[in-house]
Amino acid sequence: MNVDAVHSNFVALCDEPACLFPSRPQPENLVGHTSSVCAVLAHDDRYLVSCSIDGSVKVWSRINFMCLHTLFGHDDTVSCVDLNTKWLVSGSHDKTLRLYSCLHSFKLLHICSGHTGHVTRVHLPSSLSSHILSCSDDTTMRLWNGDTGVCLAVLRGHTSRITSFLFFHGSRLCSGSAEGSICFWDVASDNQHEPHQQYRAIKSFRPHKSTIQCLASSASDDESWIFSASSDGSVQIFHAKTMEHCGCFDQLQSPIYTMLALSSGKLLCSTGDGRVVIYSDLPHGMHQSAAFSMTAFAKWISSVQLRGDLLACSSEDLLYVVDLDKCHVLVVIETRHGFVNSLSWLQATRLLTAGQDNVIKIWNT
Repeated sequence: MNVDAVHSNFVALCDEPACLFPSRPQPENLVGHTSSVCAVLAHDDRYLVSCSIDGSVKVWSRINFMCLHTLFGHDDTVSCVDLNTKWLVSGSHDKTLRLYSCLHSFKLLHICSGHTGHVTRVHLPSSLSSHILSCSDDTTMRLWNGDTGVCLAVLRGHTSRITSFLFFHGSRLCSGSAEGSICFWDVASDNQHEPHQQYRAIKSFRPHKSTIQCLASSASDDESWIFSASSDGSVQIFHAKTMEHCGCFDQLQSPIYTMLALSSGKLLCSTGDGRVVIYSDLPHGMHQSAAFSMTAFAKWISSVQLRGDLLACSSEDLLYVVDLDKCHVLVVIETRHGFVNSLSWLQATRLLTAGQDNVIKIWNT
């Protein structure tokens, strides 16, 4: 494995070449979509939920992986879904959200209209019961009342498509966009007395030179931080309480596509040149260099998912599993998806992938 030695305090996590295991057991395939699968949710203990370019949402049994429901109605690609104990919400390129009842056989409750561009992400925030947040290519986010389907607020502050958002401190919200700007908001429910309120950002910054790919938060005993990572190769740092820009980590000289805050007080990033980078000592990390870096992947890493010490990474058609504790790449699997669009841990040793071949696959690693 190639070791990145740009900085003297870069430490290789692995120094042995990764091996491809073409003879790994064949995956269990969940077949039903007729076009590329955009996303799969696997965090619920009852259902798996998938959405596709074919315009459908499918609900699968978590027990036997049988398809229980196929939900039609969107007129274009369904790009995103979210699920809680009560509701399933989907967002589409047809500019609408559709809300279904998990408690009544996924009956359609509301069609939420108002966005003027593709809906790119939907979220059911645990800190705001009965609310839905959506973001769109139309440069806005919208907050909806799930009980009525009414738009409560339109959040305006960005000038290009919104790429990511993150709730913190209850009703506080941070968002990032394609033009490199960061906005902070307070969407407390006691401020929402009338529908279609126009919200302006409490604070806004433009610390990045290109698209913000992801946001993460981390807390220590007495402080909490918000991190933004971008295609410009930088990680910017904000103080969560004051919402002030505090500094940045050293440039990685490659786009950063994913970022995870680890329970150990570290921050993990994946890059466009195949690196996994870990920053430590976050509260004191202004202008800090990476503590660990490894180049384990021949191509850019598009997504990562962590379960304990095991890190799953997707790189185009390949799936990697890395033991971070033992500093070892355990396995590399050729998924035959064409491209992995979605990656999730299903159980301690099982991974779920979905991609351009229309199939959801479950792997025993």
